[in-house]
Amino acid sequence: MFDHECGFSVGNVSQTDLRLLKTLSEEIKAVCPKRSWTPAHVWQMGENENIQNLSRPSRNIFLAIANLFVKAPHLLFQKVWVVESSANEADTTVLPFLPHFDRNRTTKIMFYLTDVELKHGPMFIAKDIIPSAFEAKRKVATARGDNLVSDAYLEFLALTGNAGHFHIFDTNIPHYAGRPFDGGMRQIIRFDFIHKDQ
Repeated sequence: MFDHECGFSVGNVSQTDLRLLKTLSEEIKAVCPKRSWTPAHVWQMGENENIQNLSRPSRNIFLAIANLFVKAPHLLFQKVWVVESSANEADTTVLPFLPHFDRNRTTKIMFYLTDVELKHGPMFIAKDIIPSAFEAKRKVATARGDNLVSDAYLEFLALTGNAGHFHIFDTNIPHYAGRPFDGGMRQIIRFDFIHKDQ
């Protein structure tokens, strides 16, 4: 099970679950409008938005993941994002391509729907940092940009992996999206769980 004190975990889903997640992502793209103000292609669905328009297998895996932390009373499912990033559209001068922690503390589960090597723009996460280390800074970060980090001691790990790789992380740990290059593209589906006591 996920260690909330450590705030980070990785794993892989089965090929069957990967197929279900890919189908779910395509169905979300079909029923949800694409967000227009993000530096990547993003489709967002909340727990009650358009869920009735999903097929039964997609609804089942959506609800299974949305209820994953049902025994963690401090976490509440918020939304799922389907994200496609490519070299043409990634603007590395803005979030999420700059090292940061999230102003609204969440625990996120990110599933790679495609193989992600360095050229595909993996996510990067700070090594050997526990979520509590950035809680004080997060509590005073009220405006966009207050959550950027430039601490020289931070080392970042590239989260590469084959399709089916997933990582779970507390967004108090500094992280950033890598920029795809050389025609690389990253496709992910991400489930966000908000921390209720913040």
